[in-house]
Amino acid sequence: MSNSAAAGAPPSPLSGDWTGALATPTGAIIPLVLHVADSADGWTATLDSPEQGALGLHARSVTQQGRVVSIRLEVPRATYTATLSPDGGTLTGIWSQGAGTLPLVMTRAASATERPVMRLQTPRPPFPYRSENVRYDNDIGHAHLAGTLTLPAGPGRFRPSC
Repeated sequence: MSNSAAAGAPPSPLSGDWTGALATPTGAIIPLVLHVADSADGWTATLDSPEQGALGLHARSVTQQGRVVSIRLEVPRATYTATLSPDGGTLTGIWSQGAGTLPLVMTRAASATERPVMRLQTPRPPFPYRSENVRYDNDIGHAHLAGTLTLPAGPGRFRPSC
């Protein structure tokens, strides 16, 4: 378990940004971005799952023995154990979360332009719902509230789903 930053050496081959995607048994693809950095105390890492709106999930621990790397997250409670390729460009391993395991291959993002854009899905019309801009002015309390109300398409009485 070594870390090159502690001795003032150049960053280790593990340092940098890594991209990959989990393919779930249901056919869903979940893109992931792993950010690994050297520090005086060892490695630090965060994980982004842009499609799920989860950014900057901190790793509890990052260890390396030879070419085998293990990254443990607290939220979600998951582990990624992978082997770093000899050229330092690929992590090939297993994502373990709960009782399930999935293969996960991550490749080094060479530049900022290769990093995926971190945004939630942007919906585009036609929408499966109707929306209305609404506002409420409370003259007594000097409050002005405004927002967009979305309702299921079609006429009728609707109940909240919660």
